[in-house]
Amino acid sequence: MTTTIKTLKRLFGLEPRISREQAMAAFGRRYASFNELLQSNADLAAILAKLDAAQRGDKHLETHQVRRIARKAVFHCERMAACLNDMSRNRYKDLEKSVAAIGQHIENELEKHTRGDVNALILPLTEVDASMGYSVGGKNANLGELSNMLDMPVPPGFAVTIQASSLALLRPSGLFKKIHSTLCKVDADVPHSLQDAARTVQNLILEAPLPEEVEKALLDGWDEAFGKDSQVQAALRSSAVDEDGVQSFAGQYLSILGVTRESLPSAFKRVLASLFSPRALAYRARNGYPLDATSMGMCCLKMVQAKAAGVAFSRHPVDLRSNCVMIQGTWGLGEMVVDGTATPDNWLV
Repeated sequence: MTTTIKTLKRLFGLEPRISREQAMAAFGRRYASFNELLQSNADLAAILAKLDAAQRGDKHLETHQVRRIARKAVFHCERMAACLNDMSRNRYKDLEKSVAAIGQHIENELEKHTRGDVNALILPLTEVDASMGYSVGGKNANLGELSNMLDMPVPPGFAVTIQASSLALLRPSGLFKKIHSTLCKVDADVPHSLQDAARTVQNLILEAPLPEEVEKALLDGWDEAFGKDSQVQAALRSSAVDEDGVQSFAGQYLSILGVTRESLPSAFKRVLASLFSPRALAYRARNGYPLDATSMGMCCLKMVQAKAAGVAFSRHPVDLRSNCVMIQGTWGLGEMVVDGTATPDNWLV
Protein backbone atom coordinates (compact mmCIF):
# COMPACT_ATOMS: atom_id res chain seq x y z
CA MET A 1 0.00 0.00 0.00
CA THR A 2 2.82 2.41 0.93
CA THR A 3 4.62 1.68 -2.33
CA THR A 4 1.46 2.34 -4.30
CA ILE A 5 0.94 5.72 -2.62
CA LYS A 6 4.54 6.73 -3.34
CA THR A 7 4.13 5.73 -6.98
CA LEU A 8 0.91 7.76 -7.33
CA LYS A 9 2.53 10.81 -5.71
CA ARG A 10 5.42 10.58 -8.13
CA LEU A 11 3.08 10.21 -11.13
CA PHE A 12 1.01 13.25 -10.16
CA GLY A 13 3.99 15.37 -9.20
CA LEU A 14 3.08 15.60 -5.53
CA GLU A 15 6.57 14.73 -4.23
CA PRO A 16 8.67 17.73 -3.06
CA ARG A 17 11.01 18.84 -5.84
CA ILE A 18 14.67 19.70 -5.34
CA SER A 19 16.40 22.60 -7.04
CA ARG A 20 18.57 22.15 -10.10
CA GLU A 21 21.64 23.09 -8.05
CA GLN A 22 20.86 20.38 -5.49
CA ALA A 23 20.29 17.83 -8.23
CA MET A 24 23.59 18.68 -9.94
CA ALA A 25 25.47 18.60 -6.62
CA ALA A 26 24.05 15.14 -5.85
CA PHE A 27 24.91 13.97 -9.35
CA GLY A 28 28.44 15.37 -8.98
CA ARG A 29 29.01 13.46 -5.74
CA ARG A 30 27.78 10.20 -7.23
CA TYR A 31 29.83 10.71 -10.39
CA ALA A 32 32.97 11.36 -8.28
CA SER A 33 32.28 8.15 -6.35
CA PHE A 34 31.86 6.29 -9.64
CA ASN A 35 35.25 7.56 -10.84
CA GLU A 36 36.89 6.57 -7.54
CA LEU A 37 35.35 3.11 -7.79
CA LEU A 38 36.75 2.63 -11.31
CA GLN A 39 40.21 3.84 -10.26
CA SER A 40 40.32 1.54 -7.23
CA ASN A 41 39.13 -1.35 -9.39
CA ALA A 42 42.02 -0.73 -11.82
CA ASP A 43 44.56 -0.36 -8.98
CA LEU A 44 43.28 -3.54 -7.34
CA ALA A 45 43.62 -5.47 -10.61
CA ALA A 46 47.27 -4.33 -10.88
CA ILE A 47 47.95 -5.40 -7.27
CA LEU A 48 46.41 -8.83 -7.82
CA ALA A 49 48.47 -9.27 -11.00
CA LYS A 50 51.66 -8.48 -9.03
CA LEU A 51 50.74 -10.96 -6.28
CA ASP A 52 49.85 -13.58 -8.89
CA ALA A 53 53.27 -13.11 -10.53
CA ALA A 54 54.94 -13.60 -7.14
CA GLN A 55 52.94 -16.76 -6.52
CA ARG A 56 53.99 -18.19 -9.90
CA GLY A 57 57.64 -17.38 -9.13
CA ASP A 58 57.97 -14.76 -11.88
CA LYS A 59 58.56 -11.95 -9.35
CA HIS A 60 60.35 -11.96 -6.00
CA LEU A 61 58.70 -10.23 -3.04
CA GLU A 62 59.88 -10.15 0.56
CA THR A 63 57.29 -10.86 3.26
CA HIS A 64 57.14 -7.21 4.32
CA GLN A 65 56.47 -6.22 0.69
CA VAL A 66 53.62 -8.73 0.43
CA ARG A 67 52.19 -7.36 3.68
CA ARG A 68 52.26 -3.78 2.38
CA ILE A 69 50.75 -4.72 -0.99
CA ALA A 70 48.00 -6.73 0.72
CA ARG A 71 47.09 -3.73 2.88
CA LYS A 72 46.80 -1.62 -0.27
CA ALA A 73 44.51 -4.24 -1.79
CA VAL A 74 42.24 -4.15 1.26
CA PHE A 75 42.24 -0.35 1.15
CA HIS A 76 41.03 -0.35 -2.46
CA CYS A 77 38.32 -2.89 -1.62
CA GLU A 78 37.16 -0.68 1.25
CA ARG A 79 37.09 2.36 -1.03
CA MET A 80 35.11 0.47 -3.68
CA ALA A 81 32.55 -0.61 -1.08
CA ALA A 82 32.24 2.96 0.28
CA CYS A 83 31.81 4.38 -3.24
CA LEU A 84 29.18 1.78 -4.12
CA ASN A 85 27.22 2.66 -0.99
CA ASP A 86 27.53 6.37 -1.75
CA MET A 87 26.12 5.80 -5.24
CA SER A 88 23.28 3.55 -4.03
CA ARG A 89 22.24 5.40 -0.87
CA ASN A 90 23.71 2.75 1.44
CA ARG A 91 22.00 -0.18 -0.22
CA TYR A 92 24.99 -2.45 0.50
CA LYS A 93 25.76 -1.67 4.16
CA ASP A 94 26.95 -5.20 4.96
CA LEU A 95 29.55 -5.05 2.17
CA GLU A 96 31.90 -2.80 4.16
CA LYS A 97 31.69 -5.15 7.16
CA SER A 98 32.54 -8.10 4.92
CA VAL A 99 35.56 -6.29 3.46
CA ALA A 100 36.78 -5.44 6.98
CA ALA A 101 36.42 -9.09 8.04
CA ILE A 102 38.36 -10.29 4.98
CA GLY A 103 41.06 -7.68 5.63
CA GLN A 104 41.46 -8.89 9.22
CA HIS A 105 41.68 -12.49 8.02
CA ILE A 106 44.45 -11.55 5.57
CA GLU A 107 46.29 -9.66 8.32
CA ASN A 108 46.13 -12.71 10.60
CA GLU A 109 47.46 -14.97 7.85
CA LEU A 110 50.37 -12.65 7.11
CA GLU A 111 51.35 -12.54 10.78
CA LYS A 112 51.87 -16.32 10.64
CA HIS A 113 54.35 -16.04 7.76
CA THR A 114 57.20 -13.82 8.88
CA ARG A 115 60.11 -15.92 7.61
CA GLY A 116 62.91 -13.63 6.45
CA ASP A 117 61.64 -10.66 8.44
CA VAL A 118 63.32 -9.26 11.54
CA ASN A 119 60.60 -8.88 14.14
CA ALA A 120 62.67 -6.85 16.60
CA LEU A 121 62.02 -3.11 16.67
CA ILE A 122 65.56 -2.26 17.82
CA LEU A 123 68.86 -4.03 17.11
CA PRO A 124 72.33 -3.26 18.53
CA LEU A 125 74.76 -2.53 15.71
CA THR A 126 76.77 -5.51 16.96
CA GLU A 127 73.97 -7.74 15.60
CA VAL A 128 73.74 -6.08 12.16
CA ASP A 129 75.60 -6.90 8.96
CA ALA A 130 75.35 -6.15 5.23
CA SER A 131 72.84 -8.97 4.60
CA MET A 132 70.20 -7.23 6.73
CA GLY A 133 69.63 -4.18 4.56
CA TYR A 134 66.00 -5.17 3.91
CA SER A 135 65.31 -5.03 7.67
CA VAL A 136 67.40 -2.09 8.91
CA GLY A 137 68.14 -0.05 5.77
CA GLY A 138 71.40 0.48 3.93
CA LYS A 139 73.06 2.88 6.36
CA ASN A 140 72.68 0.55 9.36
CA ALA A 141 73.68 -2.50 7.33
CA ASN A 142 76.91 -0.82 6.19
CA LEU A 143 77.77 0.46 9.67
CA GLY A 144 77.22 -3.01 11.12
CA GLU A 145 79.43 -4.52 8.42
CA LEU A 146 82.20 -1.99 9.14
CA SER A 147 82.08 -2.71 12.84
CA ASN A 148 81.50 -6.46 12.96
CA MET A 149 83.27 -7.74 9.86
CA LEU A 150 86.12 -5.25 9.41
CA ASP A 151 86.67 -4.22 13.05
CA MET A 152 86.64 -0.54 12.10
CA PRO A 153 85.74 2.06 14.75
CA VAL A 154 82.04 2.96 14.70
CA PRO A 155 80.40 5.17 17.38
CA PRO A 156 78.10 3.39 19.86
CA GLY A 157 74.50 3.20 18.75
CA PHE A 158 71.62 1.05 17.60
CA ALA A 159 69.48 0.37 14.56
CA VAL A 160 65.75 1.12 14.44
CA THR A 161 64.28 -1.53 12.15
CA ILE A 162 61.76 -1.25 9.33
CA GLN A 163 59.32 -3.06 11.61
CA ALA A 164 59.27 -0.11 14.03
CA SER A 165 58.38 2.43 11.34
CA SER A 166 55.76 0.09 9.86
CA LEU A 167 54.10 -0.25 13.26
CA ALA A 168 54.14 3.53 13.74
CA LEU A 169 52.42 4.03 10.36
CA LEU A 170 50.04 1.07 10.39
CA ARG A 171 49.04 0.59 14.04
CA PRO A 172 47.25 3.94 14.75
CA SER A 173 43.64 3.53 13.68
CA GLY A 174 42.96 4.86 10.19
CA LEU A 175 46.38 6.51 9.74
CA PHE A 176 47.60 4.43 6.77
CA LYS A 177 44.20 4.73 5.10
CA LYS A 178 44.32 8.55 5.37
CA ILE A 179 47.92 8.63 4.09
CA HIS A 180 47.15 6.39 1.11
CA SER A 181 43.94 8.28 0.31
CA THR A 182 45.84 11.59 0.31
CA LEU A 183 48.64 10.29 -1.90
CA CYS A 184 46.17 8.76 -4.38
CA LYS A 185 45.08 12.29 -5.29
CA VAL A 186 48.61 13.55 -6.05
CA ASP A 187 49.35 14.79 -9.56
CA ALA A 188 53.11 14.44 -9.90
CA ASP A 189 53.18 17.06 -12.67
CA VAL A 190 51.64 19.73 -10.43
CA PRO A 191 54.21 20.94 -7.82
CA HIS A 192 51.67 22.36 -5.37
CA SER A 193 49.83 19.00 -5.43
CA LEU A 194 52.94 17.28 -4.06
CA GLN A 195 53.56 20.04 -1.52
CA ASP A 196 49.97 20.00 -0.23
CA ALA A 197 49.96 16.20 0.05
CA ALA A 198 53.34 16.23 1.83
CA ARG A 199 52.13 18.81 4.36
CA THR A 200 48.93 16.84 5.03
CA VAL A 201 50.65 13.46 5.43
CA GLN A 202 53.46 14.81 7.62
CA ASN A 203 50.93 16.46 9.94
CA LEU A 204 48.96 13.22 10.16
CA ILE A 205 52.10 11.34 11.27
CA LEU A 206 53.21 13.99 13.77
CA GLU A 207 49.74 14.17 15.33
CA ALA A 208 49.20 10.39 15.51
CA PRO A 209 50.01 8.65 18.80
CA LEU A 210 53.24 6.68 18.84
CA PRO A 211 52.50 3.00 19.69
CA GLU A 212 53.61 2.23 23.23
CA GLU A 213 55.72 -0.76 22.17
CA VAL A 214 57.66 1.42 19.70
CA GLU A 215 58.36 4.11 22.31
CA LYS A 216 59.43 1.50 24.87
CA ALA A 217 61.75 -0.17 22.35
CA LEU A 218 63.36 3.17 21.49
CA LEU A 219 64.06 4.02 25.12
CA ASP A 220 65.29 0.49 25.89
CA GLY A 221 67.62 0.69 22.88
CA TRP A 222 68.96 4.02 24.13
CA ASP A 223 69.61 2.66 27.63
CA GLU A 224 71.37 -0.44 26.28
CA ALA A 225 73.58 1.55 23.90
CA PHE A 226 74.43 4.57 26.07
CA GLY A 227 73.78 3.48 29.64
CA LYS A 228 72.75 6.03 32.25
CA ASP A 229 74.96 8.88 31.04
CA SER A 230 72.56 11.85 30.99
CA GLN A 231 75.05 13.94 28.99
CA VAL A 232 74.88 11.73 25.91
CA GLN A 233 73.61 13.33 22.71
CA ALA A 234 72.92 11.32 19.59
CA ALA A 235 72.24 11.78 15.91
CA LEU A 236 69.07 10.15 14.59
CA ARG A 237 69.34 9.55 10.84
CA SER A 238 67.22 7.86 8.22
CA SER A 239 68.25 4.42 6.97
CA ALA A 240 65.68 3.65 4.28
CA VAL A 241 65.72 0.37 2.36
CA ASP A 242 66.29 2.00 -1.05
CA GLU A 243 68.34 4.94 0.24
CA ASP A 244 71.76 3.87 -1.03
CA GLY A 245 70.84 1.48 -3.82
CA VAL A 246 70.52 1.95 -7.58
CA GLN A 247 68.88 5.33 -6.94
CA SER A 248 70.33 7.61 -4.27
CA PHE A 249 67.96 9.19 -1.74
CA ALA A 250 70.79 11.17 -0.16
CA GLY A 251 69.50 14.41 1.33
CA GLN A 252 65.84 13.51 0.85
CA TYR A 253 65.18 12.52 4.46
CA LEU A 254 65.73 14.23 7.79
CA SER A 255 68.66 13.85 10.16
CA ILE A 256 68.34 15.27 13.67
CA LEU A 257 71.42 16.14 15.74
CA GLY A 258 71.61 16.65 19.50
CA VAL A 259 68.90 14.09 20.30
CA THR A 260 68.48 13.23 24.00
CA ARG A 261 66.68 10.32 25.62
CA GLU A 262 63.68 12.54 26.36
CA SER A 263 63.44 13.89 22.82
CA LEU A 264 64.02 10.51 21.10
CA PRO A 265 60.32 9.55 20.57
CA SER A 266 59.43 12.93 19.03
CA ALA A 267 62.62 12.87 16.92
CA PHE A 268 61.61 9.42 15.66
CA LYS A 269 58.26 10.78 14.46
CA ARG A 270 59.92 13.76 12.74
CA VAL A 271 62.39 11.55 10.84
CA LEU A 272 59.57 9.16 9.94
CA ALA A 273 57.45 12.06 8.65
CA SER A 274 60.33 13.10 6.37
CA LEU A 275 59.61 9.92 4.38
CA PHE A 276 56.84 12.06 2.87
CA SER A 277 58.63 15.39 2.47
CA PRO A 278 57.95 17.29 -0.79
CA ARG A 279 61.48 16.48 -2.04
CA ALA A 280 61.10 12.78 -1.22
CA LEU A 281 57.68 12.52 -2.89
CA ALA A 282 58.93 14.35 -5.99
CA TYR A 283 62.00 12.09 -6.18
CA ARG A 284 59.93 8.91 -5.84
CA ALA A 285 57.43 10.09 -8.45
CA ARG A 286 60.22 10.99 -10.87
CA ASN A 287 62.00 7.64 -10.47
CA GLY A 288 59.00 5.34 -10.43
CA TYR A 289 58.92 4.45 -6.71
CA PRO A 290 55.53 4.14 -4.93
CA LEU A 291 54.60 7.33 -3.10
CA ASP A 292 53.25 5.49 -0.05
CA ALA A 293 56.56 3.82 0.90
CA THR A 294 56.77 2.61 4.50
CA SER A 295 60.30 1.15 4.52
CA MET A 296 62.11 3.56 6.83
CA GLY A 297 64.76 2.33 9.22
CA MET A 298 66.77 4.72 11.38
CA CYS A 299 70.25 4.85 12.82
CA CYS A 300 70.84 6.32 16.27
CA LEU A 301 74.54 7.05 16.89
CA LYS A 302 76.35 8.76 19.74
CA MET A 303 77.62 12.13 18.56
CA VAL A 304 81.33 12.87 18.60
CA GLN A 305 82.37 16.17 20.19
CA ALA A 306 84.11 17.21 16.99
CA LYS A 307 86.66 20.03 16.71
CA ALA A 308 86.40 19.70 12.94
CA ALA A 309 84.42 17.52 10.56
CA GLY A 310 83.64 17.11 6.90
CA VAL A 311 82.94 14.89 3.92
CA ALA A 312 85.22 12.76 1.74
CA PHE A 313 84.34 11.95 -1.90
CA SER A 314 86.06 8.84 -3.26
CA ARG A 315 85.87 10.43 -6.73
CA HIS A 316 85.78 14.12 -7.57
CA PRO A 317 82.09 15.05 -7.82
CA VAL A 318 82.62 17.61 -10.61
CA ASP A 319 85.85 16.78 -12.47
CA LEU A 320 85.17 13.22 -13.64
CA ARG A 321 88.65 12.92 -15.17
CA SER A 322 90.31 13.44 -11.81
CA ASN A 323 91.51 10.42 -9.85
CA CYS A 324 91.79 12.42 -6.65
CA VAL A 325 89.86 11.93 -3.44
CA MET A 326 88.25 15.24 -2.48
CA ILE A 327 87.89 16.15 1.19
CA GLN A 328 85.82 19.11 2.41
CA GLY A 329 85.97 20.17 6.04
CA THR A 330 85.03 22.90 8.47
CA TRP A 331 85.36 23.66 12.18
CA GLY A 332 82.70 22.05 14.35
CA LEU A 333 80.06 19.65 13.04
CA GLY A 334 80.04 18.52 9.43
CA GLU A 335 76.37 19.41 9.00
CA MET A 336 77.29 22.83 7.60
CA VAL A 337 79.35 21.18 4.87
CA VAL A 338 76.51 18.85 3.93
CA ASP A 339 73.76 21.47 3.78
CA GLY A 340 75.94 24.14 2.12
CA THR A 341 75.61 26.79 4.83
CA ALA A 342 79.41 27.05 5.24
CA THR A 343 82.23 27.45 2.75
CA PRO A 344 84.49 24.50 3.55
CA ASP A 345 88.24 24.04 3.21
CA ASN A 346 89.14 21.70 0.34
CA TRP A 347 91.88 19.08 -0.05
CA LEU A 348 92.61 16.98 -3.13
CA VAL A 349 94.49 13.77 -2.25
